[in-house]
Amino acid sequence: MTYLCRADGPIKQVFALADGEGEVRGYTANPFVDIQLNSQGKLDVAGAVGKGFITVVRNNPFWKQPYTGITQIVSGEIAEDMAHYLTDRSM
Repeated sequence: MTYLCRADGPIKQVFALADGEGEVRGYTANPFVDIQLNSQGKLDVAGAVGKGFITVVRNNPFWKQPYTGITQIVSGEIAEDMAHYLTDRSM
């Protein structure tokens, strides 16, 4: 699975690649962003990501072509946005 997030925050883009073995690697367009803590004392990932869209490309050896899905970033938190993508039926 390939995950691409393009947004207007200072991090600009997040690219992640995962395989069927559970191995994941990821990159950002701007790895030097200083992420501050939010009001809950956690890293403000949503502030670094901003607003935009995520594109997920899923592949299966039994499919003729990969499946590409696009959805809007709803929170900027990567895990929440992936959950939204997996449950969003409107796009």
